[in-house]
Amino acid sequence: HCMDLNGAAKPGATCTCTVTRAGHKMECSTDEAVAARVLCIATYSGSPFDIVVNYCVLCCTCVALLVSLGGRRVGLGATVGVGVALGLLGWFALFQIGLCLGVGCAGVSVIWCAAVGATLRPAQRCRMPTLDLDIRHCAVTHWHSALKRGTLAASVVTSAAAFVYYLLTAEAITTVAHILAFGLGYVSERFATWVADSVT
Repeated sequence: HCMDLNGAAKPGATCTCTVTRAGHKMECSTDEAVAARVLCIATYSGSPFDIVVNYCVLCCTCVALLVSLGGRRVGLGATVGVGVALGLLGWFALFQIGLCLGVGCAGVSVIWCAAVGATLRPAQRCRMPTLDLDIRHCAVTHWHSALKRGTLAASVVTSAAAFVYYLLTAEAITTVAHILAFGLGYVSERFATWVADSVT
């Protein structure tokens, strides 16, 4: 309702109306116990909609990452590839929790954004193989298979939809965090696979 200058709703009164777009600003108190703060972070400060959206995207991106690194290049077994993927996901989760404990944010979007970045690097390497090692990697992983194409497509589509949604509804800092998390995932996958190749 339109309010008059004193804040009361009066029919026919001269009043000022202000329309604001509700943003998604989810915060967790930094004064609570660590366990309570982690729960707040993981549950989007009690927002059911954000829980459903982000955990659906998280599931798609995690599966895509596990599938993409599960069939590793020659010299790395599937078990090692899965281990690399799980290690990356653990690193992304720790980064998300540490970040939110520090600044009071909530959510798991940094994890799925980073997972997308980590998944797209091997996919890009197979589209444009330049080294013999990349060619052998692509021959082993078979990105043309229905499973890997499907999981990659689901990851990209769901994460892109969520990214655009929060771009339009959340504060600008959220979008900046998503972009930086994507870069974090891309770089982390490169480093993790280099380490794995070096020790196996």
